Amino acid sequence: MKRLFMVVAACLAAPTARAVELRWDFESGIPADFFEARAWAQRDTSFTYGPRAPHGDGEIWVGTPPDDREQYPGFLVASLTTKEIDLAALGMTSFYVSWAQWGDFEGLTLNYDGAQFLISTDGGRSWTVLDAPPEGGLNPAYDEQIVPGGGTPISGQWAYCYDTIAGGEEGAPPPVYRNVEGGRSFQSAARIEVGWRTVSTQDLVALGYVTPEQTIRLRWLFASDALDGGQGYFIDDLRIADTPPECEIPPAIFLDLLADTPDTSSEYEIIAEVTRVCADIDPALVKLHYWSEVDDTTTLTMTTAGGDAYRAAIPAQPLDTDVWYWVSAADILGNEGRTTVHSFEVTDAITLTIDDGQPYFIDPGFHAEGDGLAARFTATASADTTYELYKMLCFFARTGRFDVGVWQEAGGEGKPGDRVFASGHIGNDRVNQWWSFEFADSTVSFSAGAHFFVGYTFASNDSTENPAIAYDQTPDIAESSWRYVANNWQLDTAGNKGEPLLRVKVKKRVASGVGGSSGESALPSALRVVGNYPNPFNPRTEIRYLLPARAEAAPVRVTVFDLAGRAVAQLVDAPQRAGRHSVVWDGNSDKGLPVPSGVYFCRVQAGDETATRKMVLLK
Repeated sequence: MKRLFMVVAACLAAPTARAVELRWDFESGIPADFFEARAWAQRDTSFTYGPRAPHGDGEIWVGTPPDDREQYPGFLVASLTTKEIDLAALGMTSFYVSWAQWGDFEGLTLNYDGAQFLISTDGGRSWTVLDAPPEGGLNPAYDEQIVPGGGTPISGQWAYCYDTIAGGEEGAPPPVYRNVEGGRSFQSAARIEVGWRTVSTQDLVALGYVTPEQTIRLRWLFASDALDGGQGYFIDDLRIADTPPECEIPPAIFLDLLADTPDTSSEYEIIAEVTRVCADIDPALVKLHYWSEVDDTTTLTMTTAGGDAYRAAIPAQPLDTDVWYWVSAADILGNEGRTTVHSFEVTDAITLTIDDGQPYFIDPGFHAEGDGLAARFTATASADTTYELYKMLCFFARTGRFDVGVWQEAGGEGKPGDRVFASGHIGNDRVNQWWSFEFADSTVSFSAGAHFFVGYTFASNDSTENPAIAYDQTPDIAESSWRYVANNWQLDTAGNKGEPLLRVKVKKRVASGVGGSSGESALPSALRVVGNYPNPFNPRTEIRYLLPARAEAAPVRVTVFDLAGRAVAQLVDAPQRAGRHSVVWDGNSDKGLPVPSGVYFCRVQAGDETATRKMVLLK
């Protein structure tokens, strides 16, 4: 411990107390005289996966997995542990720890895998999880998903797989891990763009985690379950000192999240609470960012609304428009942070839900072509009403190819019966967040109080092409989850999971099918191209459009053109009735060849009306 003893000598020789500071930038790897590494190794820019640069100066950082992997292996337990640190010998009456971290785990909300910072005062026989925000522990909380009420945006509750943290050094009794005052585990700052995030503790002496007389050890622990996950967890620029570090932490931002709304005439107000961490907030840099199916990405400067509150408003949107938004903020020192992306829909649809909102178990099983799964829903009871199936929402853990399906209930049997809808082979482009499919034909409907089943069948015998849906933790609704195996429906009774994260949106209409908010009265007076999602895209995008009310079907052509005005792909050429419609473009020309990245235009012709939207293909 050469470097450590040099600092101690400087402290003891001085007539008055001097600051103690230990730093590691890991430019020479992991010093064996001060750290014990388990599945933890030196990394640099020669690796394909993980960080593409160090946090600060230099070229080296350390982390797990130790080898170059696109996804870390399942059942990984990795740690970086200090040797004993004698606080009394160092003369440390205060104790601060700070570092930079980079983490890419299974997903922003799945919470299967994660990392923890721990402290031991008994030589490593037991460990305390250090994180009980906001008063005790780390600043900011490790997991930027934590929101008021102690939960994630998707659920309102926090979950972590503690059973993945098992065992200790070979031949030694397993260490005991515990939380202090409801401390939380954490995921790192995995966001839309994964990057380095500075983390620092408050004074751990003042918080009661350690005393100046103790000898302690510190541990950075990563643990994962059986499923493959992200690229790993890495740290750089570690500092242990008796003075606070230079503050590089961005402001804390909390949002009042918007729910679906049928309002097409009013603005949608976003309220954000932005609080200082390192320095005062720069009001000019508190921004609302949003885009929708009809608006390109737009940035608005938010205005103060009293105290730490800021406000801005998204303009009114047409019916059946999805809107995505997030908020960014910076302080006067330039520390900038942002929230994750949230969304809502301007719609009069009713969302039917069977899950509790917290992804807990991912279905990792192999499924043969034609096999599938479905969730049972009950149409809301209402006098003289039927419901038109509008959208299906799924929380997938990986991409795949499948065929969306809808089944009626078998008479008196309580299980799926006749299939009344099949989408044909499609694929999902979103994982670890909600993916949606819109039933554009408006032909699937159910009477009030009826049971019906929505799900999908698999399009391939290759398990890597089959999507894995997430389930919640507890089976709360009997006979809600079904599997289709070898041409037979079976109730899914697996004891280690609950309901699938599969939801539907339905629209109400009168039993005759005429009028109501989803009938012709809700249609536009002229052709409207809602837009394409996603945009930019690679390689698939769904183009959505509304045909106005008219007595008979009109001839419709949907064509993709390049910047030179050349027709690239003919997607639709057939008569269609009034209502919502959509078509998927897979990024291929009519000759079946993939087109290059660039700007394209989608032109929809319906009778004597024409509308065009710009699309961007990014590969």
